[in-house]
Amino acid sequence: MDNEGLYIYCITDSAEPKEFKSAGIGGRGDRVYTISYDGMSAVVSQSPKMRYQALRENLMPHELVVEEAMQAFTALPVRFCTVAKTEEEVVEKGLKRFVVTLKDMIEKMKDKIELGLRVMWTDMGPIFAEIAETPEIKSLKRAPKPNLMVIGRRVEELLKIKKAKAVEDLLGKFNKLAVDCKLNSTYGDPWLMNAAFLVEKEKEKDFDELVNKIHEQSKDRINVKYVGPLAPYNFANVELMF
Repeated sequence: MDNEGLYIYCITDSAEPKEFKSAGIGGRGDRVYTISYDGMSAVVSQSPKMRYQALRENLMPHELVVEEAMQAFTALPVRFCTVAKTEEEVVEKGLKRFVVTLKDMIEKMKDKIELGLRVMWTDMGPIFAEIAETPEIKSLKRAPKPNLMVIGRRVEELLKIKKAKAVEDLLGKFNKLAVDCKLNSTYGDPWLMNAAFLVEKEKEKDFDELVNKIHEQSKDRINVKYVGPLAPYNFANVELMF
């Protein structure tokens, strides 16, 4: 059918034919299987040639397939909504065309996982109280005619400095166990850090223990959300052009 193509979920480091339990994207129950070339495979399913919206009902099957693949292989996630026309195109314009780059990425991601940390201050009241007690802010407030705009801007600047120091302290602990780290965007005053860490599988337990330790030591001050293990979306998200 002219409107049918192949949705690509990830690239693995195995050329063995394999079918997956996860259902394909689109809600049709299409089988998920591999197309191989030169010691690696693309994990695909039949799909209409369409642009999928980044909605939960589409993102979830994409992620579940990648998650299943990473249980058995090194899996490089392919950018969401990558659709090829035919199996031949998957091989020629995907696996074969980028074989050197893909094999290099597979080698770098081998035996590694992604772990995510989102850290927020639980209560901004004590944070602003600490800033208010700094000599600089006290001095500005004691001025004969305190300029509230100046004080407000300086409080905001000191909050950024305080946040940066807190993030630096956290990264100093976690980066010792990580191969790489990527800081993603944060929004709002309470949000301290949104970080992804690339970690060797054998160090996952140590990373878990450090998360638990920091949580117990600072749970009255910060809230830690820990996710993983994940495929390395932040470190090896493959873009294939069809």
